[in-house]
Amino acid sequence: MDSLTVLHNVPVKVVMTEAFRAQFVEQVRSSLAELDQESARLNEFLQQASEVEFRQRLEFELQRVAQQRQQLEWRIREAESVQMGAELNFQTLPVMVQLKVGENLQEKLGIEVLLKDWTIVEFRGGTA
Repeated sequence: MDSLTVLHNVPVKVVMTEAFRAQFVEQVRSSLAELDQESARLNEFLQQASEVEFRQRLEFELQRVAQQRQQLEWRIREAESVQMGAELNFQTLPVMVQLKVGENLQEKLGIEVLLKDWTIVEFRGGTA
């Protein structure tokens, strides 16, 4: 075997702009509203539940939702505090990469994507 195809997570960064900030914050607020609805449903079930094991699962789910809510609130604070033009780690994308014998692994996997207002503006590092 002289090659191997692997799944690699490529980091995606964004350049902070007013347009990106506004759209991103709106998306996160929408996710927060969904979490609030899920939390309300779980609380309703919890009030009606009598079985101890079921109540424990519901309480665990409520804790999970609360943690997700905290993470999303932190994302909003982070987005609102980042200076215009600064680069921010946004997410990762799974990408299939073919590796061949003799290639430099660091060059092959050291790629990142840069976005500005949701448009790809640059691929950094790595080799095709």
